[in-house]
Amino acid sequence: MYAKGKVPSGCTEDPVVRNTWKSCPTCFRSTVENISKLFIEVPASKRLFPRGPPNFFKLRETVQQDFIRHVIISPTAVCVSTCPYLLGLQLSVSDRFDERNAIRATWGSVAKTKLWPHVIMNADFEILFVLAHRSRPAEGSSEEMQLIQAEANRHGDILYLDMQDSYFNLTLKLMSTLRWVQTQCPRTKFFLKVDADTFVNVPLLVDLLVVNEHLLEFSVTGHMYAGDKYAYRDGRWGVDKALYPIATFPVYASGKLDDIYSLCGCRVSSSSSCFATHRKTEQRSLS
Repeated sequence: MYAKGKVPSGCTEDPVVRNTWKSCPTCFRSTVENISKLFIEVPASKRLFPRGPPNFFKLRETVQQDFIRHVIISPTAVCVSTCPYLLGLQLSVSDRFDERNAIRATWGSVAKTKLWPHVIMNADFEILFVLAHRSRPAEGSSEEMQLIQAEANRHGDILYLDMQDSYFNLTLKLMSTLRWVQTQCPRTKFFLKVDADTFVNVPLLVDLLVVNEHLLEFSVTGHMYAGDKYAYRDGRWGVDKALYPIATFPVYASGKLDDIYSLCGCRVSSSSSCFATHRKTEQRSLS
């Protein structure tokens, strides 16, 4: 059996912002002003939910799907003492060691080195890789688990949730991660949900967030899909009518790269367990 390490108490100090637009505009990337113009608030008229069953988008009075609270491995080098301004969340698959190492060696390296070629980091960034069980062998018996434990000991950036990992369970995995972050990184300003095949210009993204922070409270930013996108019923992205009976989705941000303002993330994670969900047997066994 793998011994559960002590869960770190989390960071308690506010993120360090080294420069602001007002104090040092030349410390920011020259493209920040132009890119900032691309931030467009979705008007209220487009935020209306598609027509569907009454109260479908309302919170239920009882918990429908609880978060995963049991952690197999806790990170030891993420959200320690001073909270990062931006925390990257990469929902990884347990056996994809090369993907995680590639991120650590490229754009994710700024989390440890605080360096980026030819530029200044105006605020700190850290990255967290979130894993879960691909199968359910006896805990601690698999060679893969030993490799993951060694990786976690080496880098200190792995959160291993005690849940079944599957495409269907991605929402549960993300919401459980946000719940963990809410507790361990309470002063972090922004969370970045990012896919493994995405390259992030971290200094530019940090600059955009620092300059526009006053506009982004309670926001989720990303490439916007209008509320006329139809729900697929078949294939990998198919959504069963029992889960989502409405023909179109509300306006939403692309899942490739999403920025979530921390207060918004906390609200989402706090309330999401009370939304009705379609639960398979594997999910019920994890609640």
